[in-house]
Amino acid sequence: MGSHPVVSDRLDREQLRLRAATDEALQRLAGIRQEIEILERDSKEAREAAYSLDRIERFLGRLQQALILYDRADSNAELRSELDELMGRVAALRK
Repeated sequence: MGSHPVVSDRLDREQLRLRAATDEALQRLAGIRQEIEILERDSKEAREAAYSLDRIERFLGRLQQALILYDRADSNAELRSELDELMGRVAALRK
C-alpha cells in the first residue's frame, strides 16, 4: 500500500505536464491561426492592390489611345480644312 501514493503522485505530475503541454500547443495553434488570418488578409489586400493597379493601367492605356485618336482626328480636321481651302482655290482658278 505504500506504492499507491507514489503512483498517484506520478500520475498527478504527468497529468500536470500533459496539461501544460496541451496549453502550450493550444497557444501555438492560436498564434498560427492568427498568422494565417494576417496572411489571408494581406493576400486579400495584395489581390485588391493588384486589381486596382491593373484597372489603373487599363484606364491609362485607354486614355492614351483616346489621346492618340484625338490627335489623329485633330490632324485630319486640319488636313480637311487645308483641303477645303485648296479646293476652294482650285474652284476659283477654274472660273
